[in-house]
Amino acid sequence: VMDQMAANYRASENQIQRDVWTGQGGTDYTLIFSHPGWPANPNVLDWITDPWNSYSGDENAQSDYGQREVGHIIPAISGSYQFRVNADDGHLFRLNTDESAYHAVQMTLMNPNCCGDVYSPVVTLTAGTAYYFDAMYKEGGGGDYIHIEWLPPGGSWGHIPSANLAYGYDVAVLANPASTTTTNPLSASFSAAYS
Repeated sequence: VMDQMAANYRASENQIQRDVWTGQGGTDYTLIFSHPGWPANPNVLDWITDPWNSYSGDENAQSDYGQREVGHIIPAISGSYQFRVNADDGHLFRLNTDESAYHAVQMTLMNPNCCGDVYSPVVTLTAGTAYYFDAMYKEGGGGDYIHIEWLPPGGSWGHIPSANLAYGYDVAVLANPASTTTTNPLSASFSAAYS
């Protein structure tokens, strides 16, 4: 059990976590919060290297789902940054000024409509510092995607490189769960904490 946990929930560089909740219609991203699996039991949990993506892989192949991307942006250059998000359908993009999720603030929002670029305010980021972010979007039908781009200091609009992404930045396990042995069909459960 521990090996599986380590494989799925380790701190990892160059990728972020993507959660998908399926089987729910509508275009308003807040519908995700009423899904029976929210927040801890997505239908799909995987890792992606680019927050410019579609769950289906084909920007028009799936319907009736909600998606959350969560991780950290770690800029290589200090200075003023701006973010641009375009999603089909409604979306919310939040960023924090540190690695914690607790004080993340709305940067862009388009809800429940879709399909236009939404620009964040300009924010000052420090090189090498991890900034928590999350993005949620809801897919009703038709096209399905979220495109998150940034404008770095002295640069041009583009994808956030995977080298500037991480998940579980600086995780420290505070207490390991006790060992448990069970035989089929019984199941074992445990909890772990991190800061």
